[in-house]
Amino acid sequence: MREVTIDVICPNCANKALFNSAYEGNYVKSPSKNGKVTCKSCGFNAPFIFSNKYYFYQIPVGNKILYARTLEDLIVLRNYFQKNFINAEARDPELDFPKIFYIRRKEIVKKINVVLEGKTLHN
Repeated sequence: MREVTIDVICPNCANKALFNSAYEGNYVKSPSKNGKVTCKSCGFNAPFIFSNKYYFYQIPVGNKILYARTLEDLIVLRNYFQKNFINAEARDPELDFPKIFYIRRKEIVKKINVVLEGKTLHN
């Protein structure tokens, strides 16, 4: 069984930790909400029920939040939105991201760059 790892906010110390769970679902595979969190900072190591509020990489965009599972995924998202505002490609925003993400893509790139420079945006 394949597992997924997500960078999360440690529920004990609020530093970056790792959430591991199995994929579930038959057609569209997604991580199980039930898994385990391990934190190198405080030693937290316990079963955990995941929710979106624990994503370590959260980029607020208007009344929505752009989530990234890992640092690598965050970089992919930054590059995607950066490319799409430089090239101004015509896309139907409803196909993959909410329309507001395309409207505010420069803001997204700026905020992701802040995170990549070592600052965080999560609460």
